[in-house]
Amino acid sequence: MQTGSLGLGSFGKELGPTLNALEQWLEGALDGVDIVFYEQPIQFGKQSFDSRRKLYALGALIELVCYRRRVQVREVNNQTCKALCYGSAKMKSAEVKERGVGLAKAWGFEPANHDQADACAVFLVGAREWFPADFQTWVDRKAALARKTGELLI
Repeated sequence: MQTGSLGLGSFGKELGPTLNALEQWLEGALDGVDIVFYEQPIQFGKQSFDSRRKLYALGALIELVCYRRRVQVREVNNQTCKALCYGSAKMKSAEVKERGVGLAKAWGFEPANHDQADACAVFLVGAREWFPADFQTWVDRKAALARKTGELLI
C-alpha cells in the first residue's frame, strides 16, 4: 500500500505544463501498482472555469495513464472520504487542513501534511468500497490505536 500527493504548483491558465507534471510523476509512481484510487474532481461554486477545467483534466489524465499501463483505477468521492475518515461529510476545507493529519494518524497512517492525509482518506474509502475484507484490517487497527490512546472512535 502506498499513498501520496503531488504539488503541481501554479501554471496559471496553462493546462499543458500541469498535465505534463502529473504524467511524469505518474509514470514513475505506478511501477508495481495494481490499482489507483484518486479523489473525484469536485466543483466548488466560486471556482473559476480554469480551475474546474484543470481538475477534470487531471482526473482524465489519471484514467488515461492507468488505462495505458493496465492499472485499475477508481474515482473516490470527496464527501465520502470526509464522512469516513474525518467524521463529517460537511467538514470545511480549513478544518480538514487543521485536523486531517491527526485524524489520519488515528487510522495508523503517518502523513506529513494535510494533502497526504487526504490521500490516506481516499485510500481508505477505496479499500472499503472495493476491498471490504482488507478494509476491516484498517478498522481493527483504528480501534486498537483508540484503545491504546484512550480516545473515542469517530
